[in-house]
Amino acid sequence: MTIIDRVKKIIEHEGISTRQFCIKIGAANGFLDKVKDIGSEKVSNILYAYPEISPEWLLTGNGEMLKEDNNKIINAEPSVSDLFKAVGNLTEIMKMSAEIERIKAEAHAESIRLNAEIEKEKAETERIKAESSAESIRLNAENEKLKLENERLNAQSNDRNSKTMEYIISSLLASGKTPHEKKRTTSENSL
Repeated sequence: MTIIDRVKKIIEHEGISTRQFCIKIGAANGFLDKVKDIGSEKVSNILYAYPEISPEWLLTGNGEMLKEDNNKIINAEPSVSDLFKAVGNLTEIMKMSAEIERIKAEAHAESIRLNAEIEKEKAETERIKAESSAESIRLNAENEKLKLENERLNAQSNDRNSKTMEYIISSLLASGKTPHEKKRTTSENSL
């Protein structure tokens, strides 16, 4: 519950309109709808106009809304020390609120920075994937080209082997010797 919510609770407790409340504390009509927090002057005015309200409750939300002393509401005006204490508490709360806002802003900025870094990493990953895919396609094409070249060379080699065999066989047939006899003759000549 914020201090604005607690002020609205006072208005509800008193059974008056927001306008009547604003008049009593010397504030502009509708100021509660325009602010997130109220200044120390308005806190002092509220505590002066409604002395039964606990300064601690108004500023922090701790304790009960109404001051109690032996179950009786104290209708005395707040003391100067109470007002200074309330203003001091309000100042401390405002400092803490400013620190929280600063931390929120830093966290938000860090979140934006990290999201940008993640997007950058995603883009780099996609670029690497695309390069890798292109390289893979290029290598596959080169591999296919090499396979075709290998098959062509094998076919040429087979064709040459076949022609060499035909030549040897036709030479042997022309000489009238069988391949086995040719081997024997070659072996005998070498002796």
